Amino acid sequence: MKELDTIWNVIHQWEEDCLGNRSGRGHTDGDDDGEFAKEYDDVCHAMAVITETKEKAEGKFNGWTNHATWKVNLEFFDGQALGGDDGLIDDERLSEIVKEEREDQEAFCRRHFDNEKDRESWIYSCVKRWLADYLREMVSTSVSDRLNPNFNEAFKNDPFISTMDGWLHAWLEDVDWMEILDHMLDGDDQFSSLFTQEVTA
Repeated sequence: MKELDTIWNVIHQWEEDCLGNRSGRGHTDGDDDGEFAKEYDDVCHAMAVITETKEKAEGKFNGWTNHATWKVNLEFFDGQALGGDDGLIDDERLSEIVKEEREDQEAFCRRHFDNEKDRESWIYSCVKRWLADYLREMVSTSVSDRLNPNFNEAFKNDPFISTMDGWLHAWLEDVDWMEILDHMLDGDDQFSSLFTQEVTA
């Protein structure tokens, strides 16, 4: 991976030099437009290839952990909020989840953490695990419901459906649900505000 980072830095410097030389000559158009365009295209192509190669080496896809995580987020959750009127969970239920986790984790927190910050961090992580499992169950149930012969007449006599259902659920095991949740929570001040009170004494 260090080798890829080194190559990336070299190519990025090439891009800066390319643009710098262009602006340094004071050109916006002229006889060298074709030459500049070709060189800059080569730079951009090289950067794209390195990015793709690096992601593949890291097992990533389009900046996400893997293809399954990217695809589920894009096609199932993209543009959706976690909470609120238009979210997957209403604000009242989110508050209840946090309250329930506080009560469940109270004894553990009192034994292991001396300050509020550590207690809040632990409860925050517990709630996030609960929510990530909720997202996983939501998609898993949606897949099973749509393939259930009892709800879909077209599947009643198709013996391959149960096999397909197994394949899909095996594929869903590759999804990083916590990464999808973190993406949904990015900038969610309402959710963060639920973690400002102390664990009950």
